[in-house]
Amino acid sequence: MRSAREEASLPTFALAGYTNAGKSTLLNALTGASVGVGERLFHTLDPTTRAYEHNGRRYLATDTVGFIRKLPHQLVEAFKATLEETVRADLILHVVDASEREEQRREAMAAVDSVLEEIGAGDTPRLVVYNKIDLLGDDERRDLLVGDPDAVAISAATGEGIEALRNAIETAFADTLRHVDLLVPFSAGDRLSELYEVAGELEREETPDGVRVRARVPAGLVHRFEQFEANGTGAAGGSANGA
Repeated sequence: MRSAREEASLPTFALAGYTNAGKSTLLNALTGASVGVGERLFHTLDPTTRAYEHNGRRYLATDTVGFIRKLPHQLVEAFKATLEETVRADLILHVVDASEREEQRREAMAAVDSVLEEIGAGDTPRLVVYNKIDLLGDDERRDLLVGDPDAVAISAATGEGIEALRNAIETAFADTLRHVDLLVPFSAGDRLSELYEVAGELEREETPDGVRVRARVPAGLVHRFEQFEANGTGAAGGSANGA
């Protein structure tokens, strides 16, 4: 399954957080999935990946095991499959239980950061998501993001803030996209379908030689479409013009 996801090369992010932070509930809220939710230690033992679409682009979200303070090395090995999904992700959503007292919250965040460093995901781009804001009063909500302006506050249980989170995820991936100007021959309809899959929104124009496409695709996928790159005159090189 991992090989298939990597072949698809869709933007992928992992949900990481202290145990019972609400990661599985958030996965359900983001993707419309029905992943089991449990208030118990290590409820999610296997990685669960679901897809969803936002503004024309598909994303893959993976739920992971809940972290604890000083996660023993034996458990790191036991949870290797789910932790590897965190390492392989393009982005990590660090889900935090906003209803906890600040001291507990900061300790839990530090514990997650420590485990991420230990498993080799310390340098992976990260987006902090404060969950369970439905349990906070107005003053607590205002104080939550003070000093952490890039974080997103949500309630996975009620759906509050989920659209803002989807937008924040989109923005986080935007820097990894590259503009391409392609001329795809009519005979390569399968490649055009692939473009729709990885590029989301795109501009297309029918021409006598094929479909002219202007889009933004993940930088790691640009090489797949180099043969269709259009030059300044609107012609294409390589096999795109039948040469």
